[in-house]
Amino acid sequence: MSESGEKTQPRSFFYRFRSVDALLGERKELENQEIYFCPPDQLNDPMEGFKDLFWLGDEIVWRNLLKHYLACLTQSLLTAFIMGKDYDARLARNFVLTMPSTLPTEQVKGIHRRVCDTFFCIYKLADLPAMLASHTSALRREEVGFCLRAVHGIALKCVMKILREVGCLPDVNEPPTVPQITEEGVLKNLFKVLNGLKEHQVESKPEMLAALFGASAHIHRQMDLIRYLGVTDDLSRAWHAIFYAFPEHYVDSLRDLVYFNWYAACFVTDPTHAAMWGHYGDGHQGVCLKFRAEEREGQPPVLTLHGITGWHGGPNGGSQSYGDILLPFERITYTDKLPEVDFFRSIGRFPVPVLESQWYRDEQGNRSSCADDVLGNMSEWHQRYLASFKRLIFAKLRDWEYEDEYRLTLMSSLDSFNEAKDRKLRYRFADLEGIIFGVRTPLAEKARIIDIVGAKCKAEGKKSFAFSQAIYAAHNGKIEIYPLDLIKFN
Repeated sequence: MSESGEKTQPRSFFYRFRSVDALLGERKELENQEIYFCPPDQLNDPMEGFKDLFWLGDEIVWRNLLKHYLACLTQSLLTAFIMGKDYDARLARNFVLTMPSTLPTEQVKGIHRRVCDTFFCIYKLADLPAMLASHTSALRREEVGFCLRAVHGIALKCVMKILREVGCLPDVNEPPTVPQITEEGVLKNLFKVLNGLKEHQVESKPEMLAALFGASAHIHRQMDLIRYLGVTDDLSRAWHAIFYAFPEHYVDSLRDLVYFNWYAACFVTDPTHAAMWGHYGDGHQGVCLKFRAEEREGQPPVLTLHGITGWHGGPNGGSQSYGDILLPFERITYTDKLPEVDFFRSIGRFPVPVLESQWYRDEQGNRSSCADDVLGNMSEWHQRYLASFKRLIFAKLRDWEYEDEYRLTLMSSLDSFNEAKDRKLRYRFADLEGIIFGVRTPLAEKARIIDIVGAKCKAEGKKSFAFSQAIYAAHNGKIEIYPLDLIKFN
């Protein structure tokens, strides 16, 4: 209870390690009272954002996947011819969000239709979707990659043929050498492998499948590396991304179709862990910010931040609206295996009409059975989808368990936080409970931090602030925190 007799909200504390440069350098995080939210690929764990996808669907969705592959390849080829040596394989990730119906021009849409017609008329490729659908067990990343690598040369040949026929390929930036493709032999081997899996019931043995296709992928990656090492000019290396590496980049980029983008700010509840100071506190030269969170009964504690809350229209176009956001501190779950994601039933980045027409319908209008699990009851599917998304972003392998991490997350189906500047959310100075200096934090940097905090305290009428010092305690070999009680503000 407060002195006035009012009931006060219980509080808990969370700690955030930062380098001095992040606080005082160009970012000015302390002066601006900002918390920066990182995309998964900027976090320390390379498995952040990894989605353990599997594919299990009928002929309709498999055929649409191949059509989507051809659409991405068409755009990549056009871009590579324009950019030449400056082409980067990572650009394919930008194309993966494009569906055949949303290709940039009517001409490109027409090219894609011709490419698909040509592709599915070659040998028995029209039967490939049905053969993939006939597998009763899910296909994993390596199996899907194996199939795409097998048809990639033929797909490449189809796209280039159609582009040349319509006069869409410029004369500049011609590929140094075009791989020679023996269509029938390659496809016979692919169908032989897929039929063999069923005949010998290998498809029902995940460990055997993983070993078989994992070995194939390992050999393929080595061959790709050898080919890449064999060329020295930038143009040849740029085309390597199209000729050889494209199937792998495509499979990797499919993860972007499943969940929308998310961003995280990481915290802990124990500021005395020496390894955490070493990893995230700039080798003990940084600091640790202590935040006070508001407890809520039966729910995770929250921190109030100021940032984008939505969009609104106007005479000059749309603009962002800003306000307070209550973000909960969610604890990371540590596991021996990351969550699996059913690709064909988790495509959440497209509006329902696009999902219905481009993934769950064939050219004759027949509907995929996968649609029943998604569109049958959108409310239930959406709840399952969000629960699966949450399991993914709050799961890490058990190797990281020592961190005992909590995190705040930002996410938006409208991709409102794609720009880094929009992921710098401002906290209330009153919620910054204290600052702990590292064992090796330079004296000059401590003084600069104290001066900035002092100015903020003066503006808010505070006469003290909870500064502390981390010390290595020789008697027990641990990091201990001692308050700097003598630092006061006039």
